[in-house]
Amino acid sequence: MLFYFLLLSKIIFSQEAFVQIDNPLQKTISFYDYISYDSVFKSNKLIELFEKLNNFKLMKNNKLNFSAFELKYKGETTIKVEKNGNIFISGNLLGRITKDGKLNDKNEKVLVKMTNDNILKDVKGNTIVKIHKDGTIDNGSGEYIKWTEKGKLMKERKNLEITIHPIDNNSLQVASILIFLHLIFDEQK
Repeated sequence: MLFYFLLLSKIIFSQEAFVQIDNPLQKTISFYDYISYDSVFKSNKLIELFEKLNNFKLMKNNKLNFSAFELKYKGETTIKVEKNGNIFISGNLLGRITKDGKLNDKNEKVLVKMTNDNILKDVKGNTIVKIHKDGTIDNGSGEYIKWTEKGKLMKERKNLEITIHPIDNNSLQVASILIFLHLIFDEQK
């Protein structure tokens, strides 16, 4: 908030502003003469700038990006994820996945966390698996499980008969996390 006040003060008193913001991709975005005294009162430039600043802050905190999707096995929906992160298996609420990288059970107890370097860890900090942003599962065996452009999950050249609908590249990492954990828990039963 102090930053916004100082920026506004600079705009009002100097009639122009120069602001540099580092985004998560380490590129500097400059707004030179983006806002002047006149534009503060005659347009929404200041509001636009604040929205951009807040958007950078929100993007920086996101470890996972996703939208609503369904995972189907042999054509039947088995896992459904809502836009808010709620996860359903066979219609029953299982838990919730958050954009900050946590998978919680339905009582909000954290089960696993995704690190900034795409490592899935349990609550004790033990590494479970690496799942890349593109959804590639790397368990260290040298055999990768990947998504095709058509939304099919493949292990090497073998079709695992799991598909994602709709196909959204931003959701593939979350989809892979859920599939991997689902398969692990099924094996333990």
